[in-house]
Amino acid sequence: MHPFDQITLAELQRQPGVKWHHFDPDVIALWVADMDFPVAPEIVAALQERAGGYLGYPLATGEPGLLEAILERMAARHGWRLHKEDVWLINGVIPCLYLSVLACSNPGDEVIIQTPIYPPFISAVQDTGRVPRYNPLVVRNGQYQIDFLQLETLVTPATRVLLLCHPHNPTGRVFNRKELERLADFVLRHNLWLVSDELHSDLLYSGEQHLPLASLHPEIGGRTITVFGPTKAFNIAGLKIGIVISQNAALLARLKRHARGLVTGPNVLAQMATLAAYRHAQPWLDMTLRYLDGNRRFLGDYLRKHLPGVGYLPPQATYLAWLDFRALGLGNGLYQVLLNDCRVGLNDGPQYGPGFEGFSRLNFATPRPVLAEALHRLTQGLARYLA
Repeated sequence: MHPFDQITLAELQRQPGVKWHHFDPDVIALWVADMDFPVAPEIVAALQERAGGYLGYPLATGEPGLLEAILERMAARHGWRLHKEDVWLINGVIPCLYLSVLACSNPGDEVIIQTPIYPPFISAVQDTGRVPRYNPLVVRNGQYQIDFLQLETLVTPATRVLLLCHPHNPTGRVFNRKELERLADFVLRHNLWLVSDELHSDLLYSGEQHLPLASLHPEIGGRTITVFGPTKAFNIAGLKIGIVISQNAALLARLKRHARGLVTGPNVLAQMATLAAYRHAQPWLDMTLRYLDGNRRFLGDYLRKHLPGVGYLPPQATYLAWLDFRALGLGNGLYQVLLNDCRVGLNDGPQYGPGFEGFSRLNFATPRPVLAEALHRLTQGLARYLA
C-alpha cells in the first residue's frame, strides 16, 4: 500500500489549516489547492534546522544559494537561462498579479483574462479599478484551447495587459509552443504587457513539457512578467513565497516601486524551504506526481463508469479537475447541492468567471480512499438529478 493511501479522513479533518476547517466536519474538502500529503522530509529538516538557529532579517538578495538554485532549475528544466538581476523574491504569487496590473495600466484601462480562471486574476483587475475583458477558453479536439479569433475582437485603445495562467488553473491545460508563439505575436502586435502565472509548471504529467512564454525570444521577454514558485508543487503554500522574473530591468523596477512599503520579501523559513525543495526534494515530487497521475486516472475511470453525465477533460498538469455538471440542470444551485446533498466541498464555477454556472473545481491531491469516498458521495447525492 502506498504511504499516502494510509492517511485517513479522520487524520485530515484534524489538520489545522483552512482546507479542512472551512466546511462542517462531515464534509470531504476537495477545494483549495493544498495537497493532503506530508511535506518532503528534506524540506522539514531544513525548516527544523533553521528554526533552531538564526531567524533574523534575510539578505535582500535572498538566502545564500537560493538565487543560484532558481537559475539552475529554470535552465535545467525549461532551458531558460537567466541572470540574478532578472529575479525578484516576494511574499506570494497573488501580490504579483496586483502589482503587475497596477504597474502596467491605469484605472479604467482594460485587462484581458482567459476564463475560467483562478479567481484572484479577476479580483486583481476589479479591485484596482481596471476593466476585465474576458477571453473564454473553448473546447476543441478534446482539450481547452485559446479562442484567438475572439481574442482579436477584445482589443481597444484602452487595452493594456493580458493575464495568462500557464499551466492553466483550473483546466490543467499546458499550452504548446505554437499556441504560445501565436499569443506572443498577439501581445507584440497590440503593444500589450503580458503577465504569466506559471506556478503549476512543476506539476506536469508524463509526456508534457512546460515552455515559459517569456523564453520564446527577447522581444516577448521584454514585455513579460513571469511569476512562479515552489508552493503548489512542494505543498508549502502557507509559507508564502513568489518568484518574479522579468528580463526588462525597467519593468521590474516599476513593480518594485509599486510594492514599496506594501509587499515584502519572503520570510527566512519560506526561503529555506524553497532552497531545500529545489536542491534536494525532487525525488519526493517525482513520487508524488506518480501518485497524482494515478488519482487523475482513477477520477476519469470513475466518472466514465458511475457519473457519465459529468464532463471531465483530464488535466495535463496540476492536481485540479474542472468538472462540467451542466447536464444536471442545476445552474447556480450546483454548489449547494454538492455541499448539502453530497457532503463534498468543491470550488464553485461562477467564481472563475461569467458563464460558468454548472461547473466545479475538484482538487484530487488527496489519499485515493478519500477521493473514492468523495466520488461515492457524489454518485449517491446526485442520483435523483441524473435519473
